Amino acid sequence: MSTLLRYTLMLASTGLAFAGSALAGKSDPPQPRCVESLSELPLLKAHIKGERSAKSLPFARNARCLRFSDGHEEPVMVYAVTLPSPVQITVEVDNRRKTILAARIEALDEHRELVAAYPFDAFTRRGGHYSLTLFGNDPDRPIRYLLVRIDGEAIGRTDTRMVSSMAFFPLPGGSYNHSYESRLISEMGDTGWIEVEQSALTEE
Repeated sequence: MSTLLRYTLMLASTGLAFAGSALAGKSDPPQPRCVESLSELPLLKAHIKGERSAKSLPFARNARCLRFSDGHEEPVMVYAVTLPSPVQITVEVDNRRKTILAARIEALDEHRELVAAYPFDAFTRRGGHYSLTLFGNDPDRPIRYLLVRIDGEAIGRTDTRMVSSMAFFPLPGGSYNHSYESRLISEMGDTGWIEVEQSALTEE
């Protein structure tokens, strides 16, 4: 083996070893740990109607891991309801990128105990989104939190709706308009956008 070839092989092996040690020194960013209590989860404030424009949030980006008492883990979001009873709470799920969040909503009291649960079937489709309206009328046990989970029984379902569009074709002396309908098929899944709004109710 020539001296030049031996030197080239030595440099190559040294470079590989250095690259390997550099990669070994790097570590993936730590993933958010899974908590065992709802009180450890970050709170998102439900938008108060009339204060500003409501904002939809992506579930995948804002959800955190919760370990339930039976040991299973799942991503959840927690909203704080700050208005006193009686209060109306509206939850909307957007249809974006042909994906609909199959949300399950659980209303909780101040001790984070379950008051009522609403599967995805409780939502009503309104145009391009799904909405759920619930009322907190009990002053002795007001709704203070909303837990957003994934409804496993709704995942994989599809939603089909017709969308009307119009095309304009310029012509000498005017234009030709053509309207048509297309079918939009969306799927319920564990990703999507959600918006929560609260509004005060006036007692009669």
